[in-house]
Formats: sequence, structure tokens, C-alpha cells
Amino acid sequence: MTPSSLIRPAVRLLLAVPIAACSAWPEGEGRAPIATDRPSFSTAPLLVPPGRVQLETGATVTHVDDGTDTIGLPEALLRVGVDERFELRALAPGWSSVSSPGSDRSGWNDLGFAVKALLVPREGLVPDLGVEAFVSFDTGEPGFGSGRTDGGVKLLLGQALDDASYVVANLVLAGRSVAGERVTQRATSLYASRALSARASVFAEWYGIDPIAPGASSRSAQSVAAGCQFLPTPRLALDARIGAGLDDAADDLFVGIGAAFVF
Repeated sequence: MTPSSLIRPAVRLLLAVPIAACSAWPEGEGRAPIATDRPSFSTAPLLVPPGRVQLETGATVTHVDDGTDTIGLPEALLRVGVDERFELRALAPGWSSVSSPGSDRSGWNDLGFAVKALLVPREGLVPDLGVEAFVSFDTGEPGFGSGRTDGGVKLLLGQALDDASYVVANLVLAGRSVAGERVTQRATSLYASRALSARASVFAEWYGIDPIAPGASSRSAQSVAAGCQFLPTPRLALDARIGAGLDDAADDLFVGIGAAFVF
């Protein structure tokens, strides 16, 4: 099975998720405790509760109009709540399969670690303010790992508009290695979510990365995405998303599904 053959079933699942989510759970139940960073590009300043361990995982299929399709999994992020202001994070190496005209290849990418801290909790008009520092190590296979140790920092802002709506903004500065060359990347994202019920929500976001690769001719890449999440149990969240690039440097289409578990 090629990555392109997975796109249509993933889109069908994406369309089915909000219907299942809205019909499966009655209104009026208490809010479930699990809160995930999946499946968006943006990272919220919210933390895993102290003493909890949370695993977030999924798969994404991307398509580029030149005929290149990529599938990546398991996108495994392990989050450990240390206290009310601090969590530890580990990003397991993921496996990618790339299919392009005349070429098919696959391999494992790099291992990463991060810490996320809530600096200022939300109060009135003052938003949640957090920061995440992250690092990745050269553990991936040639062509899939960066070839060097990379890292960066994210500024995380979050604000509740009402009991059902939450907006997030990220500013990211990172040192990345692409094909052995170092580039300083800046990224910006805006994200908004809306609860449909106590167990179902939808989101939309925009994000941009500048530059996408080293070199004076490298351009920025901008994308938009939308998705949904529902909770079969208070400790399990399922999600689906779909997105598209806004310029030639971004992937033309991507779809993904995932799950998160609290232990």
C-alpha cells in the first residue's frame, strides 16, 4: 500500500469523526481531564497534571503535486507532569516512507526531548503564558535525520474567549539542519478551538515557517489546517485533521489521525 492510497480513507474518517463525536456523548457531562497538544502544529501552554503520564501518537500522510507522497508514524510524544508549572517531554524517533516518481525510500528520524513550563497562568485578560525548550539528537538514518544536534525555543500564549473557546499563538525560534546545512528558522502559528459538547471539539489554525531550508533562494512555507477531537473515555482522545499549503514551498495536502492516552 502506497501513501497516496491512504489519503482517501483518511479523508473519509476525518469527515466521520465529528458526526460520531456529536452523537456518541450526551450533553451535560463533566469536562474530561485529558488535554493534548495533538493534532495541531501549535502547542498550547497547558500542562499535563502533576504525577500523570500522557502518550500522544498518530500518523500523517502528505502529498505534493510533483507526485511525492509521504507517510509518517507513530509521531509518539510522551509527556510527564512534574508539578503545576512544569512538564517533561520526549519525542520518540518516527518512521517515514517517501514515495516519489522513480524512487521509494524509508527510514527513522531523530530522537528529541523538551521541557514545557507555564510561566503565568491565565487570569482575566491576562493569557496563559508558557515556554518550551527543545532539543533533538542525531539518531536518525541518513536522509531522514538532520545529521546534527538541533534545538530551539517556543513562546506559548493561550486565552479562553468563553467556556467553550480557546485560542493559541506560538512564536518559535529554532536552529535546524537540512542536508547537513544549518539554518535559523522562525515559525508563527495561530490556533482556535471550539467545544461542540463535553467530549467533542473542532479546531482551525494557520502557521508559517521561514525559511523552510538553507540558502538565499529558500522561501517560507505557510499552511492551514482544520480538525476535530473526541473522547471515548475521560483518559482517551481520538483526533483527525486535514490541511493544505498556501504556497509552493508547503505540502499541497496532508491528512492525519491519532490518539492520546493518560496513564
